[in-house]
Amino acid sequence: SKRVTINVMPSAIIENFCYSLAELTRNSKPVIEYLTHLAAKHKEHAEEIADTIVLYTFKAKNEVQLPYLYLMDSLIKNIGEPYRSLLFPMIHDVFVYIFYMANYQTKAALFKLFISWLKVIPKDILQKINHNIKNCDPLWPLDTIANIQITKELEYKPPVAPSPGMSSRTVVTRFYYSRILQNHHMIYHVKLRKNI
Repeated sequence: SKRVTINVMPSAIIENFCYSLAELTRNSKPVIEYLTHLAAKHKEHAEEIADTIVLYTFKAKNEVQLPYLYLMDSLIKNIGEPYRSLLFPMIHDVFVYIFYMANYQTKAALFKLFISWLKVIPKDILQKINHNIKNCDPLWPLDTIANIQITKELEYKPPVAPSPGMSSRTVVTRFYYSRILQNHHMIYHVKLRKNI
């Protein structure tokens, strides 16, 4: 009779990845770097790895969701394919899901991450994210990303003085967003001076 060979390696690899993924309980650079290393080492199982990260994100507590998104960001930026093709179609749902349940500090972190994607993630995906987030949070600073230029669109604008009746949450959220915009504007000018 024909001998049947059962390959148990994929499940063992995913099991090991899940074990390490469970260690990502906060924004830990060493853990994210190690998980990125595992993902790069086992590209042949990229689909299972990508699906696992997304599944864990949706099942995770609020405080762990952002580190999982940072891991996806690391795979996209540091490894590239095949993770870009696998994660791009899911990144909108993950980002919006996390944003809807986020506090103002997490929203500010998500905004900073979104800015870093402007030249990484396809524009149609970013436009969809931006549209849905803007509908959810009027304080989100970007009305549109059409033809966006980081050097022009993301220049720092001092926050508007709080109007009577404006909630403390609104003031704090606007402050966090404006600080991020200010930092990016300063970084751009520093880089420009260095280039000169």
